[in-house]
Amino acid sequence: MRGLGEVRKGRCRELAALAGALAVVFTLMVWGASAASAGGPTSVLVVSPQSMETASLYQSDEEYGELERLLGEAGTGTRDKPPEATLIGGRQINVTWMVHDVSPWRVDRVFPSPEADSGEVWIHTAATLPQSVNGY
Repeated sequence: MRGLGEVRKGRCRELAALAGALAVVFTLMVWGASAASAGGPTSVLVVSPQSMETASLYQSDEEYGELERLLGEAGTGTRDKPPEATLIGGRQINVTWMVHDVSPWRVDRVFPSPEADSGEVWIHTAATLPQSVNGY
């Protein structure tokens, strides 16, 4: 017969082994998780209605981060609109940011200046979708 002390030691060893195994499993799960698995933005769709061209990028694409940097943070900038003449007849590019490749969470409407040499661009950002397409 085993004594009470031996039973407790055996039980403690079992619990320690179980805790160690759980720690290893948890570590492997966290280590193997992708960056977008936490529910963040995963893709972007770029559409030019005028030329009927489209493109898309996935969160893991290098260009995704570059596009995000170029368009800037939502909620920054000015609420001033350019003269209506610059928007009429000019090119428009729609950039739709998707969560889980399904739900839009941000839309940037990009209006390059009609004068190609000016380099000016006006960007309207709506980041409170689907509640509103109003933005900066």
